Amino acid sequence: MTKGAFLFAMVLGVTGCEAENKDAVEQLRHEDPSPRSDRRPEPKFAWGVEVSTVQLVNEAVNPAICPSGWTALQEELARNGNGHLPPLQAAYVRRFDDLYQFMRASIAAHTGIGNTIPTLRLSTVWPCWAANESWRTGMTQAVQELQNAGWKVELTLLHHDSYPADLHDGAGFGLGGWAHESAANSFAAYAGSVITTMRDTLPAGSRIYVANELEASLFNGYLDPSGKWPPGGKNAGHSMAQAFRNARDALRKGVHLIRNAGFEPAIAVNVRPLLGNTSSAADRALEHLHNWWLLDALIRGCNDDTFAGACETTVEPTPVTIGLTYYGHMEPSEETVELATGIEMAVPAINVEPNTDLFRQTLRDVHERYPNTTLGVAEIGFSSGSIARMDGWLREYRDSVGLVLGYEEQHFIQLHTLFAGAEFSEGEWHFHLIGECGENNRSCDFTPWGERVMEILY
Repeated sequence: MTKGAFLFAMVLGVTGCEAENKDAVEQLRHEDPSPRSDRRPEPKFAWGVEVSTVQLVNEAVNPAICPSGWTALQEELARNGNGHLPPLQAAYVRRFDDLYQFMRASIAAHTGIGNTIPTLRLSTVWPCWAANESWRTGMTQAVQELQNAGWKVELTLLHHDSYPADLHDGAGFGLGGWAHESAANSFAAYAGSVITTMRDTLPAGSRIYVANELEASLFNGYLDPSGKWPPGGKNAGHSMAQAFRNARDALRKGVHLIRNAGFEPAIAVNVRPLLGNTSSAADRALEHLHNWWLLDALIRGCNDDTFAGACETTVEPTPVTIGLTYYGHMEPSEETVELATGIEMAVPAINVEPNTDLFRQTLRDVHERYPNTTLGVAEIGFSSGSIARMDGWLREYRDSVGLVLGYEEQHFIQLHTLFAGAEFSEGEWHFHLIGECGENNRSCDFTPWGERVMEILY
């Protein structure tokens, strides 16, 4: 697979979509569900739904309100004659004009699903929070109103929402973003501001994620030759290595701030099993950096600055709840990139097809590697023209959590995502739970998939 194909697959992996688009939505409503298994107890978990605010709210991508690295990247591409390559941000779902509309629709959605899916996780959006006082006020009010409506609210500090524009290095691309010398301190200041502001709004013990799939953003941001992810790609392996180091330092600070404020720190990680011919050192470097490097740094206190797969130094571990986000597996491509002196890493080729056996094995691998760490599923999603097929995947994934972790209510599973819309590309996508909300957002309709999910979970 070429690097361009790798990045297209990575985009699909973030949405968790199977590459199918069918028109017969009404027909999907009437398909028979997959048969239930009576060999195991019916699992009871803490179900939730996660949303990326930047994919839903127009304000979050308005450069006048939320100047971001993506805004700066768009301007840089245009100046270089590449304005035809808009950042991926421009293709995101932007369903609501502002946070208030999103909040009202989410409150209406709770009426239909809140008893079965009680948790809503949303992102606070770093560029918006850092730049705009009205965003900070609106987000705080939204969290309060969502809780008043009955939602158990969780926050994500970073979810594919770029970074403040002042961290973009227009002269060097690869030196911007997380590779910027100020990135770690800037993120820590942002995390501290969110936590201080939310201290009187969120109940003690609430879960706050320092990041959601940061490794996917970094791989795309520094290896994407099309420049659609900030800071602009250009096969910048050395810059990506520095970005990972800075992100590690930032996340450690964020986890400490969250815990010291009386909240539960968590991180959502995209772990992909590496399959195929994986015998080379470059292949092992890929698996280590994509799947384990950040987790080892937090949970084991491991500093692997050269990416050689060993702890050069150790620091005090930073315990954190792990939320697995599972979207397929990867294989090493024929391309490599240099991360540090003497370290070559294979560029991954991504396969996003749902696979119950691989999901179960991935969950087991994380559990066995970090046995004393709280583990759940922070995000799963899949799209198909067949609701029956999606029904089978959800039941099998759910049962896999029970088999690996136990059939207990403290284990959490969060679904992607709440509201319908086309993400990343045109077409019908069937993994959203809620369709249209009525006048004044007093009630909302389920999508066909949303109806089936409620039948499965009820």
